[in-house]
Amino acid sequence: MSEAVRRYGAALDAAVGHLPEKEVETLCDAAERFADTIVAHDDLRRFLLSPAFTAAEKRETFSLIADRLALAGPLRNLFATLIEERRTDLLAAIAREARRTHRVRSGIAEIEVRTADPLDDRELAGLRPDLERLFGTRLVIRRVTDPSLIGGIVVRHGNTVYDASVRNHLRILADALKEGERRHA
Repeated sequence: MSEAVRRYGAALDAAVGHLPEKEVETLCDAAERFADTIVAHDDLRRFLLSPAFTAAEKRETFSLIADRLALAGPLRNLFATLIEERRTDLLAAIAREARRTHRVRSGIAEIEVRTADPLDDRELAGLRPDLERLFGTRLVIRRVTDPSLIGGIVVRHGNTVYDASVRNHLRILADALKEGERRHA
C-alpha cells in the first residue's frame, strides 16, 4: 500500500471518525461503489485522469455525479482533493484503508473465515463465540468459500492463519509419510 493511500485513508477516517460506525461503513461502501463506477466507465476514467481537462472542469462534472449519487460531504471533499492532486485512481484503496483504520481504532477485529462449502448464518452464529474468544468481542467476519479445502475451516486475522482444513491435514500427513520413508530408506 502506498504512503498516499495510508495518508488519505487516515484523513478520511479522521473526517468521519465522529460518526456512528454504521454511517462510516455506509460512506466507505459508497466510496468503493463510486470508484467501481469510475473503473466501469472508460470515458469517465479517461476524463478524470486526462491532463487535457482542468481541475475545475473535473470538479464540476464530479459535482453533478455526486449530486445524482447523493454522496456525503466528507466523500465529496476527499474526491475534490483527489481531483486537484490527480489521484482519483486511488479512491477505492483509500476507502478500504479508511475502513480498516476506523475498525482498528474502534477495536473491531476483521477476520476471514474460509470453508469448503458456504457457511450459513446459523453455522456462523455457532462459530462466533469461539472466534470472539480468540479475537475479541467486536468482529467483522468475511465468509469465503474455497472448495479446494475439501472440508474444515481456515481463519485469517491479519497475518495470522489458523488452518484446520482437511487439505492442510492431508498435507501434514503426506509430509509425515515422506519423512518416515526417508528415515527407513
